Amino acid sequence: MSTKTKADRLIRIETFNAQLFCTEVAAMAQLTGELMTAELK
Repeated sequence: MSTKTKADRLIRIETFNAQLFCTEVAAMAQLTGELMTAELK
């Protein structure tokens, strides 16, 4: 039986990639804007 806790099994980010972060934030902001202005039926 493993003695690792759930937190030990989580993937940890070793370094922060600022360019990737900005790209992801921009994509989510654009998607949110599109969904907010879409006419859903």
